Amino acid sequence: MNSRVSPFHLIWGALALLAVARPVVAEPATGLSFEAPAECVGESEFVSAVESRGGHFAEAQDPRPVMDVTIRKTAAGFLGRFRVHDAAEVSDAREIRGATCGEVIDALAVVTAIALNSESAGAAIATPATPAPDVGTTAKPDTSAPGLAEKQFKGSSSWTGDTVQVQSGPLRFDPKLAWTVYYGATLGPVPSVSVPSLGLSFHLADFVTTPDGHQRIVGPILWGRLGLSAPPGANYQAPGTTTGISTQSMALGVCWSPLYDTRGLVLLGCVESGLMLMALETKDSDGVKIQSKNGGFGTAGPLVDVEYNLGSWLHLGAKFGANAIMGKVSAERADGSEILHSRSWSVYGDLGVGLHF
Repeated sequence: MNSRVSPFHLIWGALALLAVARPVVAEPATGLSFEAPAECVGESEFVSAVESRGGHFAEAQDPRPVMDVTIRKTAAGFLGRFRVHDAAEVSDAREIRGATCGEVIDALAVVTAIALNSESAGAAIATPATPAPDVGTTAKPDTSAPGLAEKQFKGSSSWTGDTVQVQSGPLRFDPKLAWTVYYGATLGPVPSVSVPSLGLSFHLADFVTTPDGHQRIVGPILWGRLGLSAPPGANYQAPGTTTGISTQSMALGVCWSPLYDTRGLVLLGCVESGLMLMALETKDSDGVKIQSKNGGFGTAGPLVDVEYNLGSWLHLGAKFGANAIMGKVSAERADGSEILHSRSWSVYGDLGVGLHF
């Protein structure tokens, strides 16, 4: 038997091998070019994410466009780019930024699914691409729609820290409370008399910390104080009489702060309104009581509070303020002649020490 193989047989054998091998070297069916850092998901996971959102590479029309997806790590997080291209045309790149690779992957999967579901590859390429917003941006509701013109607010408050999850990370809420004991003096309610006073004040600020570490005070700062005359009190001397003066006061207000550092300087500008009680007791030169009077007045005015935090809980403080006094009280001699009457204003200054939490 002749063992020689003719060239004719070799040619037919080679053609048969090419026919069998042709499906193996065919172009991939996905139409996807995917590139991402090692800490992100792989191409197969991205394809699954696209398909879970209704996009199927196998159903793309021929000639099949290529979905070009790239992700890069940046100093602020991750940057994703999406383009659609074929042999003739390339679309503008769409960019998506996010704090984590997972956020960018999710957004790119949505964009890719939309492109796959477009009516034609040409429409996807020819349509101008608009820059995609950063991941975490919340769309504003259409308040023009019926029923949305009036918004409803519903929530709860807490005296402790709180965390709210948003797309780009957690928002941290922390109330900061400071208490201060003051000693100072008040001028004005009684002419030519300085009334020594003790006081206790507080202020409460609510901080929010964003995912990128920025901090802001939410809303106005709540302010409050209590005050009373400090021993030995104050006396108004007139010929033949001595009038003892004592006061009590309370006020609530709101403050704004150009600088609030819980480990440094705190500056507060406040407006307060409150109540003052004044007691006058008049005696003659022999110490015999002639008269006792009490008066209650409304007060309102501005104040400035300055504190310096020495550590995580101790601070020193100083405050200065003025008040308009709505009302007056007077003291008289035994014959009814007036000795003094209170003024319609007061100013005060105090130094103190306190704790903050």
